[in-house]
Amino acid sequence: MLMQEPSNAPITSADVLPEMKLVRAALDLFIKDAIDYLTACERPPAKFNELFHDQQQAFNDLCRCGRITKRLAHLNDLDPHYISERFRRYVRRYYSEQQPG
Repeated sequence: MLMQEPSNAPITSADVLPEMKLVRAALDLFIKDAIDYLTACERPPAKFNELFHDQQQAFNDLCRCGRITKRLAHLNDLDPHYISERFRRYVRRYYSEQQPG
């Protein structure tokens, strides 16, 4: 069996399987929900709002490196603890920028 030399050509979106694009999009949306909650949690809705609740769950799961964070990270061949730590760093930076003066 002949081994092929690894290609130095960059990976393009055409080279990525549709399933991988889907799981990457799921991770992106999960992180977006958490960020949306972060920016909206100062003014929560007056009555129950399913979207707000889902955003809150995404935020909590990312902060705690929860089950969903781990699953989405593993599906994307990423380290869930790294993702969680980077998100917590983002949250700290967000709040430090919100401080007056």
